[in-house]
Amino acid sequence: MTHQDVWYVRRSPPSSTPSPSAVMTAGGTAPMEAALGRLAAMRAHMRRVHLGEERDPSIAHGVGMTGSGLEALYRLPAPGHAVCPYVVHRSQG
Repeated sequence: MTHQDVWYVRRSPPSSTPSPSAVMTAGGTAPMEAALGRLAAMRAHMRRVHLGEERDPSIAHGVGMTGSGLEALYRLPAPGHAVCPYVVHRSQG
């Protein structure tokens, strides 16, 4: 499986209205396309991990990362532990 099997960029015909990715990247959509590719690869990799399937290094290598890098990316937005000051638990409130 390669990252092309998991994700593709839908290219629409040129129009007078710029795409959101063009607006956010000042016209250069390559950074946005790369980020979306990494997120899709992370999802495919972690799905295999959670289903107990064999890890496929070609998924990570397809976007220029390693399997451990994709797993670190997966943990990045994880919620904080119970000591996180921005979370009010029922037992505290």
